Amino acid sequence: MLHATVSNKPGRITSFTEDTLTSSVFGHLFYLPLELAWEILREAVFDHDLPRHCGDLESYEFWPKWDSEGTDNSRFVEPDVFLRFSEFDMIIEAKRWEFGMQSSTQWKNQIIAYRNEYPETAKPLFYVAIGGIHGEGKQSLEINGVPCTIAMCQWFRVLRATKQVERQLERSSYRTSASDSHLRILRDITSLFGLHGFATGDWLENINVNRLTLSGSPRTDLLRFRPHSTAQAS
Repeated sequence: MLHATVSNKPGRITSFTEDTLTSSVFGHLFYLPLELAWEILREAVFDHDLPRHCGDLESYEFWPKWDSEGTDNSRFVEPDVFLRFSEFDMIIEAKRWEFGMQSSTQWKNQIIAYRNEYPETAKPLFYVAIGGIHGEGKQSLEINGVPCTIAMCQWFRVLRATKQVERQLERSSYRTSASDSHLRILRDITSLFGLHGFATGDWLENINVNRLTLSGSPRTDLLRFRPHSTAQAS
């Protein structure tokens, strides 16, 4: 699908939504070794407000339908992604745009529905709000006496963390078939961000400059940037 869409082939997907962004980015992210995927997600969350280690990934599910008893929903509650690690559980709620769309009422409903589905679990629960956030600082909700950390994140930070790992693998002096496979997945994730309208080139903070002599003309000075790396930006 990805390569057919990028190459403008007939039958390609032409409507890119919150759901296609969520499924394509996280669907590919879970193809990576868990250590790499967790590094990206933890780096993307503001202040690294997630545990340093996650244990084993036992399962993940997109858009599970949970019992809505005790919530504001009449039929069911549907978080975007639900992950079960050996150390804790995690809910991810994603919004398409970066600011102002997340709702604490929705967070509360999903946490209540999670407790309906898994009443016997003793695992901690973490909640990641990606996109649509109102601020960078983590929040905490307490449902029936059980606390839950709400970690804040933005899509561009997931993209930036992905490209950081991608650059590390590109610069590695010891490349293997496995690392090259991981690199292809990372590049596909970057391409998927591009399909959804994100700028995927390198940020200026990541460009190494050989020499820069100021000419007094901002346009001329920008054209004189000469990165060390010869790798092309996506």
